[in-house]
Formats: sequence, structure tokens, C-alpha cells
Amino acid sequence: MMQIFDAHTHLFSRAYFSGLLQQKLGHVPTESELREAFTPLKIELPSADPAEHAARWVAQMDAHGIGRMLLFTSLPGEQISVAAAVKAFPDRFSGYTMVNPLAPGALETAARDLGEMGLRGIELFPSMFRFSPADERLYPFYELAEKHNALVFCHTGLLRVTLRELLGLPCKFDLALSNPVLLHRAAADFPRVKFVIPHFGCGFLREAALLGQQCDNVYVDTSSSNSWLAMSPEAPTLARALEVCLGAFGTERVLFGTDSSTFPRGYRHDILKSLCAAFDALKLSDVDRANVLGGNLTRILPA
Repeated sequence: MMQIFDAHTHLFSRAYFSGLLQQKLGHVPTESELREAFTPLKIELPSADPAEHAARWVAQMDAHGIGRMLLFTSLPGEQISVAAAVKAFPDRFSGYTMVNPLAPGALETAARDLGEMGLRGIELFPSMFRFSPADERLYPFYELAEKHNALVFCHTGLLRVTLRELLGLPCKFDLALSNPVLLHRAAADFPRVKFVIPHFGCGFLREAALLGQQCDNVYVDTSSSNSWLAMSPEAPTLARALEVCLGAFGTERVLFGTDSSTFPRGYRHDILKSLCAAFDALKLSDVDRANVLGGNLTRILPA
């Protein structure tokens, strides 16, 4: 029986909301400050217990037929909550850590997270923290990932953090550091490390496809509503974007994801439904569908 393994989801724990608001207020927010900030946004604050919040996600997974989810850390420091969720439900979750690789102590933090905390990958956000993935200062992180057989997620393409915008926080992201092609040197220098880029390249479909053709250790995920399609003459439809990536990466290096994150919205089953419609449009075989929906990620990130 096919198991769906979502490659791109966010736990969005209480630590995430607190950390985000702390950036705005300059101090650790109180309960009343949290509610005052997020209730008008129609966002439900999660339980302070990450395991309890994780259980709510498991209920969503069961309701929508999802076997496993790969949880992202959405702010440096939230990986403590992500690790707690994974520990509570190790058969349902795996997790990433997130670091600013140029920050003091980042390598030691990543080593701890992949070691004693049991997380399975490192997230890098070049445009957010303003570095190139080809910068050799990042090579120790790739060596660490290779040592632990961990994934390296590298966010390429347009980056928007909606909650930052809604809170009025600055979003000084550098689009010049978002091109997937910038990952080529690192992927070539570390052929045993598996790199993942999101959202079909998120506005850089052609560049993502070129990278996929050049490096067989780079994977692409299908996550989010992919609103960038409206700005892309290359791929006016989701089916066309999928067709391009299947052609460039092959059917074994495309990973299904939803970018699920907040409640009360919960699991974004509409994203899965849209992808299945694209499968139908392309007349994708059952084997290829199973690979994209979970087989590929299960193979490179076993439980």
C-alpha cells in the first residue's frame, strides 16, 4: 500500500510564534501579548507542549491519509520543539534543523541537532541570511550532513514569510542569492549529500531544471500553492511545472510537499488534490505517482 510522505511541512510550535513576536517587541512575549498579536490574524496558538501540538497534526494526517511528514524548523531555536514532536511520534515525523551558517556557534548547534537530537537534515536560507550556498564557509555543514547521511534543504526562489509581513517585521531578503544555479558548485563538490530545493524553484523553474539535469544529488519539492506560476511564461500551469521537473530531475527526484503550517487551516489537502490533478493531466503511471508522493523521500530518508 502506498504511503504518502509529505516532504515540506511546518510544525509552527508555540516557540515559533513566541520567537517571531519577540523580534518585534524586543522581549519574550507574555501570553496576552501573543493572543493580542495572533488572534486578529485568525491563527490558533498551539499548545505550549510540542508533543500535544504534534498529536493534533497526527490527527490531521490520519484524517487525510498521510503516513509521514517531514517537519521544518521555521526559526532558529524552534528545533527543540521539532525534536520533541519527532520523539513523541517517531513513526510519523522526521525533522529538519534550521541555522544561520554565518552565526557564531551554528556548526556546533547543527552537530548537536543531527546527533543527540536525532534530526535528519539542515535547512539553509541564503536570501534570508545573505550568503551563497557556494560559499566555502558552508562546506563544514555539508561535511556534517554527509557524516550523518542527512539532507540539506536549500531555499531557492522567491521567499515570502507571510507572518513576518503581517506582524510588520522587516523582510530584507536578497533575491540575488535565490537562484538555484548558485547551489551547483556545492552539489558538485559534495556528490554524496542529497540537496533539496522547494516549490519547483519558486519562480526559477528553468534554473531549477538546469540544476536538476547537472546534479543527480539534487531533489525538488512540489510544495505550496505555487502562486509564482502566474508570473511565469514558462509554466502557466502546475501540470506544466511538474512536467518540466519530471523531465529534468526524473521521476525519482521529485518530492511531494504541501507547506502545511497553521491552524485552523490544518493540513493542506487541497495542495495534494491539485497535484493529483496534474498527475492525471500528464497521465503519470501509478509507479511514478507513488514515487513522488512518498516513495522517493522514504528511499532517501528511511525511518
